[in-house]
Amino acid sequence: MPTHVPHLIIHPGWQDSGPTHWQSRWQAQLAGEASLRRATISSARLPTTIRDHAGSGIRRNALRLLRPTGFAAMSKRCDAGSSRVAQHDWHHPEVSAWVAALHAHVMALDGPLMLAAHSLGCITLARWAQQYPQHASRISAALLVAPADVERADAPHEIAGFAPIPLCPLPFPAAVVASDDDPYCTLPRSRHFAKHWQVPLHVLHGAGHINAESGLGDWPAGLQMLEDLLGDAAQRRSSFQEKCR
Repeated sequence: MPTHVPHLIIHPGWQDSGPTHWQSRWQAQLAGEASLRRATISSARLPTTIRDHAGSGIRRNALRLLRPTGFAAMSKRCDAGSSRVAQHDWHHPEVSAWVAALHAHVMALDGPLMLAAHSLGCITLARWAQQYPQHASRISAALLVAPADVERADAPHEIAGFAPIPLCPLPFPAAVVASDDDPYCTLPRSRHFAKHWQVPLHVLHGAGHINAESGLGDWPAGLQMLEDLLGDAAQRRSSFQEKCR
């Protein structure tokens, strides 16, 4: 396992994630568990589009994630913090603006990063990876949860502009999490995305769009998936270094 957990970037989907969404719960947990030793990042370093969920700027909260019930293993060694990408317009998304906001957020932060993206945020991340491959090494792990199928026939016109969905392999450790009854993306389509992105697929049963209505609460299993990705990546690096000695 890595000695330090990277900074966690949360990217919601269309219309943002409300207070009972697992992304907001994760952010609240991080804020509630954080040590006060982390100061707020100077606003001079950040684009105006980057704000936390409360709108007061990114606070580099100590990432005391995972207790024994899911928030545990990282808490002893993680102080890198977390932040949420704040798009200028959550209700009328424009693909180039969303990718630009994510890129600005990434570039405003130091060190390694991990991402938890949901729905349209997954497609934004895939487009960012395609557009900025030179920065992909910054990403230690990414969880793409319930990617929105913006190519489906009944996709709302507000998000249809995110098509076509990039199908290039993701250049960083990642995993897709999908539900077998997601109304916005069929399981075969989620399998299609995971196959082309060349990442594993985790299937939840009866979890819908894996959002606030899914009844996941704090969703510790999702945090465990992130930790597993970090651990696998660290193990691969260690194995590679051993072979190169």
